[in-house]
Amino acid sequence: MVLAKDADREDSNMAEKQSKSLIFGIVFLLFGILFAFLIYVRPDLLQVPAWVAYASAGVFLVSGLLAFTVNLNRLDLQKGLILLLITLLCLPFGWIAFGPGIRECSAHGHGGWTQQSGLACRIPFGVGILFFYITFTWAIIRGQVPSKDT
Repeated sequence: MVLAKDADREDSNMAEKQSKSLIFGIVFLLFGILFAFLIYVRPDLLQVPAWVAYASAGVFLVSGLLAFTVNLNRLDLQKGLILLLITLLCLPFGWIAFGPGIRECSAHGHGGWTQQSGLACRIPFGVGILFFYITFTWAIIRGQVPSKDT
């Protein structure tokens, strides 16, 4: 009797998780499509190259697809989508670090906030993005990602 109740409770929890992941997937997909549509309609409002903005919209699209795969037992598909998501997350920061043009930023030090430009802005983004991309790509390829079993 107790085992039947536990199984029913587990089934209802699984159905609730599936419906939540479906809702999140739809919301993220719709937001990504809307974001990409707005980029297409008003490219004159962009202060970055269009591919940087489309990469940002792609983050939402791939996140929506990942939400759909939560309940599938397809680790290879999930790893591929995660690698794509990491790449899309890194593209805007990579453009800041390695793209053409002058970069200006503010930095906080012992004397308060100061305006910086050039390498002082590019180096933190470049080092951070390389570390992030290499670390997470290596972890995914090596299989060091959490699974539902743990």
